[in-house]
Amino acid sequence: MRHSLLFLIFLLPQFVISQIEYPESPKQPVINTYHNLEVIDDYQWLESQETDEVKDWIKAQNKLSLRFLRKISRQAEIEPQMNKLMFKRTGGYSGQNFDESSKDRIYFSTCYTSTGSTRSLCYKYGLDDDYDVLVKSSSIPSKGDIDISYYKPSRTNGHVAFQYNRNGSDWKEIRIVKVKKRRSYSEIIKHTKSSNLHWLRNGFFYEKFPFDSLRAKTQKPAIMYHKIDSNPSDDVLIFKSRRESDYISMYGAPDESFFIIKKENIETHIFSYFYLDAIDNDLNFKPFLMNIKYDLEGFNFKGNQIYATTYLGDKKQVISIPKNEPTKFKVISAVYDDAIFLEFRVLEDNILSLYLTKEGNLFSLVDRDGRVIKETKTPNGLSVDGMSYNTTFKEFFFYLQSFTIPSVLYKLDLDTFNYDLVNQTKVGFDPKGYKFMKKTFTSKDGAEVPITIVYKDSLSQNSVTPFLMSTYGGYGSVSSSSYDPGIVYFIENGGAFAYVDIRGSGTLGKQWWEKGKGLNKQNGIQDFISAAEFLIQQKYTAAKKIAIRGSSHGGLIIAASAVKRPDLFGAVEVNVGALDMLRLSNFTVGASLTNILEFGDVENQQDFDNLYSYSPYHNIDNNVNYPSMLITTGLYDNRVPPLHSFKFAARLQNNPSQEHPILLWTQKRTGHFGAINMYDKLEENCYIYGFLFGEVNK
Repeated sequence: MRHSLLFLIFLLPQFVISQIEYPESPKQPVINTYHNLEVIDDYQWLESQETDEVKDWIKAQNKLSLRFLRKISRQAEIEPQMNKLMFKRTGGYSGQNFDESSKDRIYFSTCYTSTGSTRSLCYKYGLDDDYDVLVKSSSIPSKGDIDISYYKPSRTNGHVAFQYNRNGSDWKEIRIVKVKKRRSYSEIIKHTKSSNLHWLRNGFFYEKFPFDSLRAKTQKPAIMYHKIDSNPSDDVLIFKSRRESDYISMYGAPDESFFIIKKENIETHIFSYFYLDAIDNDLNFKPFLMNIKYDLEGFNFKGNQIYATTYLGDKKQVISIPKNEPTKFKVISAVYDDAIFLEFRVLEDNILSLYLTKEGNLFSLVDRDGRVIKETKTPNGLSVDGMSYNTTFKEFFFYLQSFTIPSVLYKLDLDTFNYDLVNQTKVGFDPKGYKFMKKTFTSKDGAEVPITIVYKDSLSQNSVTPFLMSTYGGYGSVSSSSYDPGIVYFIENGGAFAYVDIRGSGTLGKQWWEKGKGLNKQNGIQDFISAAEFLIQQKYTAAKKIAIRGSSHGGLIIAASAVKRPDLFGAVEVNVGALDMLRLSNFTVGASLTNILEFGDVENQQDFDNLYSYSPYHNIDNNVNYPSMLITTGLYDNRVPPLHSFKFAARLQNNPSQEHPILLWTQKRTGHFGAINMYDKLEENCYIYGFLFGEVNK
């Protein structure tokens, strides 16, 4: 009876959607020539979102899409269900003792003060106290939504520098607050992006970027030093790239004793490292390791030793580097044959590393010579997130979470190596009936690919279960199983979920990444397609009963899979996806070292041929009726500009064979990561999952 009612609920809105009249998207052909090949781009005019023509087009698209998304959400009564599944998560968890003689422990976090609020900066004394607001996001003047996304307490002088954005943009500003009497300073540091901030005495280092528009290419940053209660125009320039091919980044010790600047030549992949010892009163960085081939990352510092990660063969390992003899490093991390190294923290006398195994996460404690002292595993199916070690309190915290369990904070006892619950996160459903299974399937070329399937109670093999599939699969990232209320909604209503660790991810190590990047990018796309075929072959589900969604790089994989094999999928959500691969490098971070290494350079003939072969925008066939699609983007997305979504939607809507709905929703006060307050996030989840579930249950 329940499934019959759901069918009736979704029947009406889907019938109406089939009669859609889309806003006019006129073709204005522009010819782009690549390696003597002329490529016609009919919708390049949509790249200029500042024009009145494009603004009116966006409004018309939103009016159309929201009318139907609201109708689906209302008739299926999604909002009450989704509201029970959501929770208010705080941000990072850190502690700081400003007065070395005081026993007070001040903990900081970001938190939501109300359902409609964005994140504010909060603090409390002791683990058992309640959080109080230190800086309320709404107190910062703005025409849009302010979201405090990062903070860094100073070690001894009672200040916190915090970073915030407007409407989800990658562009951020930094302000300073003194905890005592909650004094806010007047200076505002603008034109920052990353959260790379390091305190030194009465000021801090930060990265400043040349300001550009929403669409312009991101330029290289400079390292600056700001002194508290001074005009940012007087900030000191510490380090700046002299060549366009140089890429710089910075690391600092928590005790403000030592700092490293890394410079990489993106053409030669030669690295140089510079250091600043805090015993010096000046701010001049000196050469440390010059013109070497080792890419050192994740710097930690303790005494006369510097700790970092680097690849030795196919394994990422932790090495220690003496400050006075930097060329004489030694490996100190444990090597596990069937585990992938993720990250590490330097404790007082030992090193704590986190690994990913087939049975879950593994914490490994080693001494300074690399000898294993203790080990502990976390439950299979849960992922560790947000590791935090406080050098003042000697406390180690981490979160555990899964696709169906919200983040729960734990404290690891460094003596017993047992971990205990600190804060319980509450949700409006019982997760006890949820189960998961990890399997592998054979991709088209014979590769064995991991897949995680999540369901409730039991999973039948009668080809009727609607499935939600997702992936990310880029940049060698190891995706954690993070909580998503939409996944729970899908499962609670009779569906199941599958996450695919395609080639291009780092789940099986560096080689797994290499087999899905650059010229091998289509391997990852094929892996995702093969995963859908596997679910169908195993009779867990059937063609057109599969809904797929992905964000950013995952959006690329989802869109490319839907364009290549439209027969498999019933519904598609492409969120902030990279969709025009030929013009990706023309905007924002598209031409960055990270993206060139991941996708290739369109100026290179071989790379161009490969990009052109799978670029979703360029491979739409006017003879194909593609699955129902919801294409979502944020108006202030500086990472993957909305123009990708605009052009992709326009071409699909003008496809003469297209019968299934193609909806474009541009969120007005968001960037790359979607809604930034709880109310908007609720709306976002209702629309996206209502659409996906409804389309595969027609």
